[in-house]
Amino acid sequence: MTSFEIVSAVVATAILSGSALVGFFYVRNTRRLSLALSELHALNHKLEHDAINFFRKAWPVLHAIGVQQIAAKIRWFGEDKQIQLGEPTESHSIQEYKQFEHGQMAFDVVLRLPRKVARVGTMHNLVLQTFFNILEQDILLKEQQVTSTQKRLERYQMFVQHEIKNIAQFISLLSTQVERIESDEDKIRLVARLKKTLPTMAERAQKTIQTMKDPSLSKEKQTTFDVTEVLKEVVQMFDLPCKVLGSAEVVMRRELLLEVFKNVLGNFRDHNVGNELTIYVADNAQPNKVEIQIQNRNIPGLMLHPERMFEPFWTTSASGLGLGLFLARELLKQVAGEIKFHQTSQHFGFVISVPKERLE
Repeated sequence: MTSFEIVSAVVATAILSGSALVGFFYVRNTRRLSLALSELHALNHKLEHDAINFFRKAWPVLHAIGVQQIAAKIRWFGEDKQIQLGEPTESHSIQEYKQFEHGQMAFDVVLRLPRKVARVGTMHNLVLQTFFNILEQDILLKEQQVTSTQKRLERYQMFVQHEIKNIAQFISLLSTQVERIESDEDKIRLVARLKKTLPTMAERAQKTIQTMKDPSLSKEKQTTFDVTEVLKEVVQMFDLPCKVLGSAEVVMRRELLLEVFKNVLGNFRDHNVGNELTIYVADNAQPNKVEIQIQNRNIPGLMLHPERMFEPFWTTSASGLGLGLFLARELLKQVAGEIKFHQTSQHFGFVISVPKERLE
């Protein structure tokens, strides 16, 4: 073998060895960084998406890919907190800033890291971006949880407030009727009416008290009942001039449907609609649905605003809170039911549809 061939063989061997070594380090770094990505996601799941804990516990993963130091100023529901992990080890390290702010939560983050880690497009940078993405997602998740809790609390408060208003109106009406008593016949009629209405009102008052003490107590089991009976109960409760025609049985929470009818029919009472109502109950008007049509004759001069009918806190009644129809719709959503305003040249009212059987 000539000297040229020997030199060529040595060069080729060196090139192959160098390529193999580069390939080895590339594969090792890729695996290490892929493992870091998996560790970040697994850690976040283990910590149940807790942003502050994730920030602390992710430090070993970040340090392993070359991050020298991470620090944060945290504002968390009115409280300030500072966290610093690691120490800078290179004089030529650079700083990277990130800021997240959502609701009552904010993170101001500063990282010190080598240039190779900060370089955009590298696997190291991908791990950093994954860390920041998870941190921000955790903050957003917390904000959603807080918002959802506030909405549930507000809805609970609205229900209680609206129910108290109904009970107060009943007491006021009763006081007026007592003041108007002039004869023994008036007394007899009033006592007869109270025998029918007071038990229902007492039950409503008791349930309102239970709900204020513990909202979970208001949950009711499903039963089979006739929709017409519930309607007649509310009509009698409000002393409304009304005809209820038809009949249909459903399987659901009776108290829920009772609340729906109280809110809808209470709307007619609050607006002092003097005409007699007509309510039609249709079985299987739609497949597996019961439909309730509540109709009243159009009243000259009565201004209706269909587009705002279900808007909360909007009302044209001096005694109403603007919540009845909104609450009725919210309740019906719980059982896949619907309510719509309906108007023709002669009548206006509401169409309510509920499943014949609601599986919960």
